[in-house]
Amino acid sequence: MNYELKHIHGIPYYLDGTTVRTFELVAGKPGANCIAIGTYNATDDSITYYTDWRERVKSNLDAFRGAISAQERDKLRESIIKPTKQRKTTRTPRKTTRSKTAKSE
Repeated sequence: MNYELKHIHGIPYYLDGTTVRTFELVAGKPGANCIAIGTYNATDDSITYYTDWRERVKSNLDAFRGAISAQERDKLRESIIKPTKQRKTTRTPRKTTRSKTAKSE
């Protein structure tokens, strides 16, 4: 596969001629499952999406969502290492007597 990496409105896509494919990397190279989702219009730097583009990417999206596991709130709280605040040490009181300095006149 020889795709051109193209950022369209800040989002990375692969171009195969004028066919726009999803951006997927496997070991630093375009993945084998890059899905065609539309055609690229170079004059106005836009994508004309296929009518079924959502169905095309649904399996990849479902796999991505399935890989994300939500942690329970309590387990998340237990796993957080909270910084502890050091206790203030009691200061020794300062001497109340001032050292007398000779005034220079």
